[in-house]
Amino acid sequence: MTTVRMSTTRAASAAKHDCGCGCGGMSGSCCDLECLVRPNFYCGQLLTDADLSAVVQWTRDRLSLSRYRDGWGVVCGLEVTCTEPEGACGCGCGSPKGCTVWIDKGYAVDCCGNDLVVCEPIPVDLGCVCRPDDDPCADPCWPPVPKDQQKMVRTAGPPDIKHGDLTIPGDEQMIVDLYLKYGEQRASGQRALFRGSCADMDSCEPSRLLERPVPKLVARQLASPYEDDQSEEEQVKRLIQLYLDQIKRIDALFENADLSTLIRRLAKWRLHSVCLVMEYVRAEYAAGQKDVASVIRAKVRSWLLLDWITHEALCQCPPCRTDEGVRLARLWLWRKAGRVECCRPLAIFGTPPIRRELQRDCPPAFTSKVDLRRWLGARANSDTIDKMEREGIRIQDAADLSKREPRDPVFAIAPSRSVSLVTVTDGLSVDRIVGFENASNK
Repeated sequence: MTTVRMSTTRAASAAKHDCGCGCGGMSGSCCDLECLVRPNFYCGQLLTDADLSAVVQWTRDRLSLSRYRDGWGVVCGLEVTCTEPEGACGCGCGSPKGCTVWIDKGYAVDCCGNDLVVCEPIPVDLGCVCRPDDDPCADPCWPPVPKDQQKMVRTAGPPDIKHGDLTIPGDEQMIVDLYLKYGEQRASGQRALFRGSCADMDSCEPSRLLERPVPKLVARQLASPYEDDQSEEEQVKRLIQLYLDQIKRIDALFENADLSTLIRRLAKWRLHSVCLVMEYVRAEYAAGQKDVASVIRAKVRSWLLLDWITHEALCQCPPCRTDEGVRLARLWLWRKAGRVECCRPLAIFGTPPIRRELQRDCPPAFTSKVDLRRWLGARANSDTIDKMEREGIRIQDAADLSKREPRDPVFAIAPSRSVSLVTVTDGLSVDRIVGFENASNK
C-alpha cells in the first residue's frame, strides 16, 4: 500500500543557505551559485545511500543552473481560472471548502531552478485569506498556507464598484497575488532490510519523492489591481536614482580630503575593472603632489563612474529566497459581509507584467521603450553611434561628465527620441559612454 504525506522540506536543487544581505537580510533560506561536486565511482567501491544521493544531488544542481542560462518563470500553461478547467478531478476527489480558483496544467521554473510541473488542475481555496483573523473555528487551509500569509489584508481605500444594480463596497474588496512554489510529498514508505548504526530498524523511510508544486496566496496592500510594484516606469526611476546616488558617493571621497586622505579612502573602495586608479593617485603623491588638483579629481571621478557603470551593466547571478515561488496571477476578490470563509473572484489578472513569464534577470529588457543600458561602457565613436541610430536612437550631441554635473539622466526612451551621450575618458584616452541625458533640455 502506498502512503503519501506532505513534507515541509524542499529539495536542494540549488545550493541552500541562510538568508543574508543578498536576499534582503530576511529569515529563511536562499539558493545561490555554488561549485558542483560530481561523485566518482571506482572498482571495488562500497556504495552507500549517501553515494547514490550524491548522484541525484549533482544532477539536480546541474539542471538548476538553467535558471541563469534560460531564466525562470512560466514556460507554458498554468492559466488561473475561476471555473473548473477541463480534466479537473471535480468534487469526487475532495474539492476544498469555500470559494475556489483553479490553476490549469502547465510548467514553470522557479528562481532556484526547480521544475514546477502541474500535471492536473489544482484547486486553490480562497478561505485562507478571506476568513477573519480571530476565527477560532476555521478549518485548516487546503492547500496549507503559512500562518504569516493567512492574515486578511484589505486594500487601502478602494472605491465602490457599481454596475447597474450590482454594488461592491470598497471595504469588501481584496487583492491577492497567487504564486506557485516547489513542494514535495514523501511516498512509498518502506522499512530497510538491514541497517547499521545510522537509523532505527523500526523506522519507515520513503522510497519515492513526489514533486508537487504548492500554491501560495499573498494579500497585497494596493489601491487597484492594476497597480504594479515592478512597472517599467518605476524601474527606470530606480536606475536613475542609483546612478545619481553613485555619483554622490564618488564626490564624497573628495570632501575635505588632501591626496593622502584620498588614497586612504580609495583603499577601501571596491574596484571592478578600472584598476589603474590607485596607481595614478599614488604616482601623483610620490611626485610631491599634496592637494587634490582639479585634473586629479576629474580623472578619478570619471574612472570610478566608468568602473561602476560597466560592472552594473553585466549580468550577475543573484541569490533568491527558496520560498519565493513564481507569480501566476493577481486576484480581485469580493468578501461579502456575513460570509465568513468565502471570497468571490471578481477578476483574475494573469498576463505580464503580473504573470512572471520565463526570462532572465540580467536585467530584464524594457518592452515599451528603447533600452539604452546595453550601450553603457561602449566606446563613444562613430561606429557605436551608427549602430545606435540604426536601432532608432537619435544622438544629438555628447557631453564630458568630467567637466560638468549630470543633467536629467535617462536609461530608456521612446522610439526616435533624441538623447545626448554622457562620456568620460578612460586610461587609454578613449571616450566611453557612461550615461544618457534627455536632449529636449539642451
